[in-house]
Amino acid sequence: MLLVILSVIGFTHPALEPYADLIQKVSIEYHINAQVVATIIMVESRGDNDANNESGSVCLMGINSHVNGRPSAKQLMDDPRLCLEWGTRILRETMNETGNLNDALRIYNVGLQGWRNCPTCGQGMITLYDKYRKELWVNWGEE
Repeated sequence: MLLVILSVIGFTHPALEPYADLIQKVSIEYHINAQVVATIIMVESRGDNDANNESGSVCLMGINSHVNGRPSAKQLMDDPRLCLEWGTRILRETMNETGNLNDALRIYNVGLQGWRNCPTCGQGMITLYDKYRKELWVNWGEE
């Protein structure tokens, strides 16, 4: 039953099932397409809130917890809602600054300073994003 509901709103990957309601809520709150948020989750963590890497990116949305003012890695990994709220907020702020989703995704991937130093960096995020978008979404609508 849940998979049928998820399919109706565009989610088709079982790793996203536990987070479907949260994804919808934060997407509405930050005015970001839920499919965009879910795709970032699949790119960054494949739906594993315990995900972390050597650069300090953690949780579902691969948030760099070493940036001042952000919650700690432990806080983000202990609370999927906190992770989703921060990740979606970061994406919204970046979209507001750049004015478009592609640049926002590149900045989300390499950080604002990294993008300013290398505007073509983060292209891999677009490639991964496009791959998962095609793999996961039945109906796709741009922002």
